[in-house]
Amino acid sequence: MRRIAAWLGVLISASLSGMVAAETGQAPRIADLTVVPAQGPVNTRYTLSLRVTDPQGPEDLRRTLFQLREGRERITVAINDQGLEVDAKAGDGIYSGHSRVPPSAAPGTHRFVVYVEDRRGHRSNQLEYTFTVLGGHRVQLHQGVLDPGSFP
Repeated sequence: MRRIAAWLGVLISASLSGMVAAETGQAPRIADLTVVPAQGPVNTRYTLSLRVTDPQGPEDLRRTLFQLREGRERITVAINDQGLEVDAKAGDGIYSGHSRVPPSAAPGTHRFVVYVEDRRGHRSNQLEYTFTVLGGHRVQLHQGVLDPGSFP
């Protein structure tokens, strides 16, 4: 019984310290999210850019953008503010990275929620964006027979 009480105490303490971190401004903040392009077919490479600030300084940030696609699938994107790859200018507070539409993506508009974390696990606020996957391979049936014109 004491172990359970001690374990619950640790969980409550960890939850409260996370809440205090967010309330005292220790967590990073994100803003000004851009996604270019915002639509494309499978295998489209797109760039994500956003302003990131952290009260403890840029060295405290994990250089990863976390994405939740439709609240189910977690996708990570390496980001940087070093003027490398897709990042336009080093040290300007705008972090950029790129992702690619996977071959398994269904056509249609997909909703993403993004956030960053610092090295101590403090999570930033969240921003949302949508990406529309164009085209796709759809097989159509005409009177129970495959339509050969439905193949690319």
